[in-house]
Amino acid sequence: YGSYQLDESGNVIKINLIDKMRGKCTYFPDELRAPKWSYSACLFNLLNDLNNLTIQGMKITEDQKQELISEYVNKGKSVTIPAIAKVCGVKKEDIFGFRIDKKEKPIFTKFEGYNELLKIAKSVNEEATIEGNKQLVDDISEILTKEKSIEIREKTLIDDLNLSVNLSKEIAKLGDFTKYHSLSFKAINLILDSLLKTSKNQMELYTEAGIKPYNHNFSKNNQLSANLSDWIVSPVVKRSINETIKVFNALRKYLKTQKGEDAEFSDVVVELAREKNSQEKKDLIKKIQKANEEKRYKIMELVENRKLTRAEFERISLLLEQDFKCAYSLEPIELADVFKAGLLEVDHIIPLSISLSDAQSNKVLVYQRENQAKGQRSPFQYFCSGKAKITFERYKEYVTKNLNFSNAKKSNLLYLGNPVEDMKGFIERNLVDTRYASRETYNLLKSFFDYHNIHTKVKVINGSATSYFRKKAYLPKNREETYAHHAQDAMIIAGFANTKLMKFFSKIGAFSESLNHKDSIVEVDGNIINSETGEVLEQELFDKSENVSNYIQFLKRIESIEPLYSHKVDRKPNRALYDQQIKATRSFVEDNKEVTYIITKYSDIYNTEKGNSGAKLKKRILESPEDLLMYHHDLKTFELFLKIVEQYGEEDNPFAAYKEDHGPIRKYSKKGNGPIIESVKFRDKQLGAHRVNTKQEGHNKSVFLKIKSLRTDVYQDGENYLVLNVPYDMVSFVNGRYIIDQDKYMKAKQDQKISEAAIFVTSLYRGDYITYEENGEVVECIFKIINNEKIHRIEISYVDRPTDKQVMKGIKT
Repeated sequence: YGSYQLDESGNVIKINLIDKMRGKCTYFPDELRAPKWSYSACLFNLLNDLNNLTIQGMKITEDQKQELISEYVNKGKSVTIPAIAKVCGVKKEDIFGFRIDKKEKPIFTKFEGYNELLKIAKSVNEEATIEGNKQLVDDISEILTKEKSIEIREKTLIDDLNLSVNLSKEIAKLGDFTKYHSLSFKAINLILDSLLKTSKNQMELYTEAGIKPYNHNFSKNNQLSANLSDWIVSPVVKRSINETIKVFNALRKYLKTQKGEDAEFSDVVVELAREKNSQEKKDLIKKIQKANEEKRYKIMELVENRKLTRAEFERISLLLEQDFKCAYSLEPIELADVFKAGLLEVDHIIPLSISLSDAQSNKVLVYQRENQAKGQRSPFQYFCSGKAKITFERYKEYVTKNLNFSNAKKSNLLYLGNPVEDMKGFIERNLVDTRYASRETYNLLKSFFDYHNIHTKVKVINGSATSYFRKKAYLPKNREETYAHHAQDAMIIAGFANTKLMKFFSKIGAFSESLNHKDSIVEVDGNIINSETGEVLEQELFDKSENVSNYIQFLKRIESIEPLYSHKVDRKPNRALYDQQIKATRSFVEDNKEVTYIITKYSDIYNTEKGNSGAKLKKRILESPEDLLMYHHDLKTFELFLKIVEQYGEEDNPFAAYKEDHGPIRKYSKKGNGPIIESVKFRDKQLGAHRVNTKQEGHNKSVFLKIKSLRTDVYQDGENYLVLNVPYDMVSFVNGRYIIDQDKYMKAKQDQKISEAAIFVTSLYRGDYITYEENGEVVECIFKIINNEKIHRIEISYVDRPTDKQVMKGIKT
């Protein structure tokens, strides 16, 4: 219980709960993860940042890295672009390859923990103890992150690390040492020296060392499995990977039944899902949308409200960004040129077949002849070929001085590497930018195939590539109508494993308009023809005519697919008993009977935004004042509120108006100096099904309203079907297994009026697949919860499509 557990011999032992939860190392599963704010972990991350930089086509040297560490890191200063430029003797514009934040500003690893310790050491005149002392800072970080008791921290710092009392006392108070890195000190120290001495990144160095992530003990029966408890900390990621494992094993089993036991997939492609929208990301999206709206108005003003196609709009948008110049020749482009067929083209800066990026940061508008001359090369390769009209130096000056270009676009425009050779690099950069679950799935699958010496290749593709494919192939996503788009995406992603298709992908745009009429496109005598118009697609666009034919068939298959769906069924018996929200209650006498109500409150009563609490409180005072607790227990204060409502009756929020004139409302007192009132409590509704919060004492009980359910049992009584909720607090852990308390179960049956003659039919868990007949048709659905136990009504969702409304079904008859 808590910090106490039984060991293998049954003896009670005390463990550190943080150690239990901190997770194990990616590369050494027996090693615990290192503190995120340790010096070694931060240095590891910083060196990886520095090794990814390109400065005037060169990599940063060991001496330059050493100088940044000694003159900036160890002295508590941040490593920044200006600092790097100063140490390397270059201009800021010459530095590329850095990470950027949501505002597109460069970011480098900060030594937050070290800086906090150095600051404290300076305050007690012991700066020399901490400055540049990597091992000591690692040891201090371990203690602070693992132990939360200030007294124990202080004692350990003095006894184990021989720090002075003054320094230990101040360090022990630090509260922000809370997180862990994904690697252990063993894994970090294995390549830390190489990160300093070479320009290789961590993935290259671990590969050279023969170290692979997650040395899972895969079973010999060729089934993908993984013990996620030590490897993955996040329960959401754990659940996602578990479901992936189940689906993957089912697909391999099906393949072997169809093609034989020796059959294996040639490729497995993982789509790199985009990040869910955090609040910061939502704010960023709003900012981008606002900027786009301003750009739209500017463009419509330029063209005098002429109706534009999507392609024309994109070209003008790029033209504005490029100051009305061709991105490669810097020749002027007139607005009228946008509407001249064949004169201009939108080019993917890094070829699409390599970068798989259709983002605006990878697009420029250029003259058609420039694009043809550049071909499938990067701009740098094009300028080095001697075919460009201007020098790379002039082009570079234009790019660096253009304030309209984002850092991401500048990085692509001035990329100095070989795109073909660096294709793996583009993939790894995609991996860095994607969600944790996608990355871990990729690593797990790769490790599985390596372990069993299976020659299946694991590839990755960015989610934006599937979006681009859909747009060009006229395959819209009907998210509101069906889940089938997930299966369609899977087919598209699988298609990208085909190298020919990858090359062909970059040419889709040339005949994308024809793809809008896929049903009319047929092959006749080796020619691809639109049977409605008689148009013959130009063969010089493609390597072989069958590419188009096969491709059209591929698209038609995607559209006609009938997917199979996998749903997670939750049968876990040791979930949390209740929703974490606790509600207060009060009892009132009504009609000589005690009635208990749930108590809620109007918070922030001075807020003036739409739907504010003040407006709701005003309505409550006028229509049902007896619901307010102060009406019963503090009549003088209530009268003050009533007076404010009468005085400022025309205001949406009278309390905000009062505050503006007189300051905040205070609780009534004779001297008028009562406490400021920010919120007002009221009785919401009568208390229904609940469980009492036994931890709270006092007359007025607090309760849990949402009692989580393990399952729903279904009984048949004659022609009626009846449901019985089995909540988690009916389950007990006895002698190593979970059992249902029979006394509680039988009482619940009686309360539901389920007779002894009723026959048990089945148990339904959240996520179970069920069918029912309606209007002569069989409807497939997923069981969610009991919606209303008293009238035997359940809530479902559909197998194949989403719904934003509650779907409820009464199953009694």
